[in-house]
Amino acid sequence: MNHFFINRHYLEELFKKDKEIMLDISSEGQATDKRPHIVTFKLKYKDNNHHFAIPLRSNISKYRDRKTYHPLPELPKTINKTKEDSIRGIDYSKVFPIDDKYTEKIRMNELYKKYTFNYIKNNESLIKKELQEFLDNYDKQHPNYKHTVDLEKLIENYKI
Repeated sequence: MNHFFINRHYLEELFKKDKEIMLDISSEGQATDKRPHIVTFKLKYKDNNHHFAIPLRSNISKYRDRKTYHPLPELPKTINKTKEDSIRGIDYSKVFPIDDKYTEKIRMNELYKKYTFNYIKNNESLIKKELQEFLDNYDKQHPNYKHTVDLEKLIENYKI
């Protein structure tokens, strides 16, 4: 798994098709490309292999079904942005197919490396397994989970 930012223009295009795409908006009201994503090796979805981008989030509701995210370790209080009733994690429900040409490598600072990158690297096989299970059960899950990206529509529209 690699850590990337997703091209802002590509994210804006996806957001037009699906409002569940995690699009960060700056204080000036402009879309930014500052949300880190993990880009997986190819995983199977409906008998086809795709690369998927999975957003890292600082505020996932702690009441969400655990099968829709992977929790990340808490950050030190001085840099923690997670709200009290939320969890910092990798959000499978916001996963979307991606082509490598829309990714931009992250320049990792020491805090990101220490608290996020190393954890993900050490748990890569578990995260891939959980994401594959999420994708395998997506058809059953999608109608029951609010705020889930519509993979079918994005794959069809972008022929990814």
